[in-house]
Amino acid sequence: MLLRLSTLDVDNDRNEYHGVPVDRSTCILETGLMITGTVDGHRSNLLIGGVIEGTVTARSIFIKATGKVTGHLRAEKIEIAGCFGGRIEAMHVNLLAGSLTDATIYHNELTIDQDASVRGLQPWRPSGFIKGLQENW
Repeated sequence: MLLRLSTLDVDNDRNEYHGVPVDRSTCILETGLMITGTVDGHRSNLLIGGVIEGTVTARSIFIKATGKVTGHLRAEKIEIAGCFGGRIEAMHVNLLAGSLTDATIYHNELTIDQDASVRGLQPWRPSGFIKGLQENW
């Protein structure tokens, strides 16, 4: 199953969705929704409040506190406030307080908040390595 997400039409003064900055290229998977398969949003910012099992590719990915993803995340920037298990490939990864992450994280920059829980490997990679991975997404 291949799912291509459409973009969110943001039309408010603050350009926020439940406190998370969004723009016209933001796609939202609401709490209570589940996707199994491939999520392909190369030019989109994804805001995940539901559950995804599979491969997720986007410009940026934000997993809300209610979100749970199992599989493979690939993006320029990834922020996790919820739960993730699997593999991450990104230039910038931010694990927020309260998040639960069990993953191999390939990154150029990794930030882990004090109250974040992380298990797995976090090998640093130069930006050229990550850009090489992006060519195969």
